Amino acid sequence: MVILWRKLLRDLRRHPGQAMALSLVFVLGIGAFVGLRIAYEGLEPATEALYARRGLPDLVARVTFAPARVVPDLEAIPGVAVVVPRIALETTVQELPGVRVRVLSLPAPERPRLGDVEVVAGRYLSGAPDEVLVVEGMARYHGLGVGDRLQLRTRKGGYRTFRVVGVVRQPEHLSLIPPGGFMALPRVYGVVLVGETAARSLLGRQGGYTEFALALEPGTDEAVVVRAVEQVLDRYRLELVWGRSLPSVRNVQAHIDFLRQSARIFPAFFLVAGALGGFILLSRVVRQERGIAGLMRALGYAPGTVMRHYLGYTLILAVVGGGLGILLGLPIARVVRELLAWDLGLPPDGVVEGRAAILLGGVFAVLAGLAAGVGPAWMASRVPPAAVMREEPPWGARTVRWLRRVPGGVWVRMAVRNLLRHPMRTLWTAVGVAFAVGLALAPALLLEEMDRVEARVEQVRRYDFRLVPTFPQPERWLEEVARVPGVQRVEGVVEVPVRLRIGEEEVRTYALGFSEDARLFDLPVPPPGEAYLAQGLPQTAEVVEVRGPYARLQLRVAGSVDYPLGRPVVLNLEDARRLLIPFEGVGNLFRLFFGVDLEVLEDPVTSVLVAVEPALREEVRARLSALEAVGQVDDRVLEREDLSRIFSASRLFVWVVEIFALLLALSLLYNTVMINGLERRKELAMLRVLGVRVREIVGLFMGEAFAIALLGIVLGMPAGLWVARRSLGDFQEFLPGGIGLYPGVVALVIGGAVVVVVLASLPVLRGLFRWSLAEVVRQRD
Repeated sequence: MVILWRKLLRDLRRHPGQAMALSLVFVLGIGAFVGLRIAYEGLEPATEALYARRGLPDLVARVTFAPARVVPDLEAIPGVAVVVPRIALETTVQELPGVRVRVLSLPAPERPRLGDVEVVAGRYLSGAPDEVLVVEGMARYHGLGVGDRLQLRTRKGGYRTFRVVGVVRQPEHLSLIPPGGFMALPRVYGVVLVGETAARSLLGRQGGYTEFALALEPGTDEAVVVRAVEQVLDRYRLELVWGRSLPSVRNVQAHIDFLRQSARIFPAFFLVAGALGGFILLSRVVRQERGIAGLMRALGYAPGTVMRHYLGYTLILAVVGGGLGILLGLPIARVVRELLAWDLGLPPDGVVEGRAAILLGGVFAVLAGLAAGVGPAWMASRVPPAAVMREEPPWGARTVRWLRRVPGGVWVRMAVRNLLRHPMRTLWTAVGVAFAVGLALAPALLLEEMDRVEARVEQVRRYDFRLVPTFPQPERWLEEVARVPGVQRVEGVVEVPVRLRIGEEEVRTYALGFSEDARLFDLPVPPPGEAYLAQGLPQTAEVVEVRGPYARLQLRVAGSVDYPLGRPVVLNLEDARRLLIPFEGVGNLFRLFFGVDLEVLEDPVTSVLVAVEPALREEVRARLSALEAVGQVDDRVLEREDLSRIFSASRLFVWVVEIFALLLALSLLYNTVMINGLERRKELAMLRVLGVRVREIVGLFMGEAFAIALLGIVLGMPAGLWVARRSLGDFQEFLPGGIGLYPGVVALVIGGAVVVVVLASLPVLRGLFRWSLAEVVRQRD
């Protein structure tokens, strides 16, 4: 056995480049698996523990204002375990102009059973009427801390001063995503928490609530609970949102799911590619040492001993690569975890030892090594002792006669013959190229999609500022905005959350309503009575039902629209306004229960797009922020920076994967082309002995290499597209356009594969000038 180990190590030293390249494949695969798995194994339990600890509601019921007497009715619903009534409203902060703030009440000094907070700095509310808690994302972005003072605007137009006593995490608002939004925007949106008494003073109303957080008993029929809640609260303009569908929760889960998918897909590709590379390498070794394997059998070595000997090639490389990959995966896990925790507002203490991931990484490395080597090793163990006395039989004469009919001359026929003479070698080489192309293509497509989204957003948004009032405003408010010095054009927009029924499918999204002469948002506007569905929404029906806060519309689907972020339904401004105007029965109910008439706006708008003189941009922004009704000011330049910031973490992650993929592609292509060339040494040398010019030999070899590369590219493109689409599956609402085979990316990947094939072929071609032809010709394959 010592002799066989010595031979094994000597054989590995004979091919250092191929051994190192194959080990690198295992390093990348195990490193990616261990790093990504430990990262999401740390983040997901920490996030779920926070939800459980602080009580993420199962269901949130939002109303305009409901009397306190409905609380016992909600608690009496079968299947409802906990009901926490609270006050929620949106307002502004005088110290943060242009920032919209959601105020949420807490039963201070008691802790709520649902929607509790985790104190990061400072303390919880003591019950004093002037205390406020600020969520961590808002405090971090705006530099707020314990002891700062904030003046919150009341519904009646005045201001109340509050003192920050704590910075907290709240399970429903880990990411600061505005209502109807899909990405965190702490620059223009924040969340603060105050005592119930303080919240009522800001709202200006007593004796009721605007929101109810519900926890359901395990095994409850959710549909039955929803119908019961609707019976109790529907008269108060009810909006129901499942806790897992809240914007922040959905955003956090999408990122964790993306991390989980990446931890499965990319390492699996790497390890399969490593097994394939090991199979190709060991197959070449076994073919080259067929006589030696026969001699080992003739000397009395059992078939199992021969098999274990050749299996050691790939096992040693897999174990070494797996060990180095585990060491590489640990810092990757730490970086990814901290990056996502910072970006999404997750608890950064999601640290796990990673023993299971490390153990699985080692097991997968061994399994990949076994999968790579078991076939060739079994073939070596079945070589008969008599093989030492003879070579493999030549190719059949029948196929030679068939090749004579191939057009293109002798060199084309030789190339085709060489490819078909060893069909499995040709196939596995092409599959190796396919893996390399697919692994390099998938991250490149993800990066290209991000660039395309940013470019499309910039193309669609033609305005300079977007004003969001604290409450919807009448059309005449646009005249007040237009009078601000430096304003060149204003356009009213209606943006409202809706539920769509498209055929048999129901989708929660939002509606965008524009006037037909709109120029500050580059989207087609349908005529009244029709709607455009954004890409990503079902396109299966001719009619769509749009259910808004007050009205329900039946509109004809006139087509689809390319909207870069989200999946809205685009309406004519006239139809969108109908969603905000209650029918007469709602007004009668409101008068019956509250004793006052429901205020109905004439021609309401929920936001205003503004174009300004470039030289007065900053001055106009300050004046717009100072308008009394303005709750939020979106600056197109800052929106671009926000989007770039949001994509930056994803880009960094995808670039890491892309670098891994490129290294893997280089290793695979180098190994497959080198092995193909080394197997052809005798044949190429024989051609030189026969007087064939080096240029013709180079053309023959490169033609075969490019033919195999072309086959691999054809196989690898669909695989890369599938991986990219599978990775993006959790972000269909955020990036609804999907991913295609973009010509620029495809050309770049194909060009890269060609370059790598050429570089990998150079050592073989260079050997044509250095080989001792007589010695090579005498060698037995």
